[in-house]
Amino acid sequence: MFRIDKEFEDWQEQFRTGKTPFRVDFDLYFLCYMMGIASGKKNPNSENLKDMTRFFVDDYKGYKSVIATSLILAESKVTGLDKQKDIKQLMEKYFDNENMNQLSDRGVTIMNQYASAGFKELSKNIQKSDTPANLLITANKLIKEKFASNKKWKS
Repeated sequence: MFRIDKEFEDWQEQFRTGKTPFRVDFDLYFLCYMMGIASGKKNPNSENLKDMTRFFVDDYKGYKSVIATSLILAESKVTGLDKQKDIKQLMEKYFDNENMNQLSDRGVTIMNQYASAGFKELSKNIQKSDTPANLLITANKLIKEKFASNKKWKS
C-alpha cells in the first residue's frame, strides 16, 4: 500500500483545485518521492500515515519498472552499495515480479519512507497557499539542488 503522512492531504489539496497539472494525488506523492531520493533521506516513522492506493495508478502503470529501478538506484547510493552482489540482493529484496507494482511490500515501504521525507522537505519550502505552477517550479529547483548537493549522487 502506498502511504504518506496524514498532513499531506491538507497540504496537497491546494494544488489539486482549479487549473492544475496534478490530475491525481499520486502525482504529488511521486514529486515527494523524487525529493526524498534526491536528498537521500527516508522517514522510517510509520505512524500517522494515510493510505493512498494499493497499486500504481493508471498514469504510472507504464512506468512501474522505471520507478522500481529508481528505488534500487536510490538505495544503492544512500547505503553506499556498489558491488554487483549487493545490488542483486537489493533487487531480490525490493522487486517482486508477481506483484502488480513489481515491488515487494518492503520495496513499497522504502518508497513510502522516501516520499514521507520528501514531503517534509517540500512542505517546509512550499506553502499550501502557493499555486500549482509555483509548486512545480519550486519543487523542480529544489530537487535539482538536492541531487547536485548530495555527495552520494556524485559517484
